[in-house]
Amino acid sequence: MSRQEVIRQVEQAVMSDRNQDYAPPEQNFQRIADLWNVYLEGKTEVTPYDTSIMMVLVKVARSMASPHLIDHLVDIAGYAACAGDVMPDAPDATEAVPATAKVSVATDGGLPGDVAAAYEGVEGFIRNGVWHGSTGRKIIVRDIDMAVKEGVLVVS
Repeated sequence: MSRQEVIRQVEQAVMSDRNQDYAPPEQNFQRIADLWNVYLEGKTEVTPYDTSIMMVLVKVARSMASPHLIDHLVDIAGYAACAGDVMPDAPDATEAVPATAKVSVATDGGLPGDVAAAYEGVEGFIRNGVWHGSTGRKIIVRDIDMAVKEGVLVVS
């Protein structure tokens, strides 16, 4: 394919009225930005896995303007399948807090019921009995009261 043919196809794609399928560019891009900002909250580095999820979010934003287009669902499924190829190893969610660990806890969490907590020097929070570290690590805290009583969880 020549450069001229590429330019002709670009012009046809960009200059045609795509607003019906995707909304005006400003609105579409704002939706994408809003979804990405929520997804990227707290992240300091974007991984290939993050990129695949963010591409799913692009299609989610576009589907808001045209939920009748099957193309969005096909692309979402495709990006989700590709995400499986670059998916990070899952943190061991069944790992219990070791008896010798000290977790500092403060009660100023983000959501109702959250408890801000640091475990082994990593900031995080406890929600529904699971400590979520800022690095993505999750540890089940089976009995918070017992952990405090035994000195594993130190409430500040």
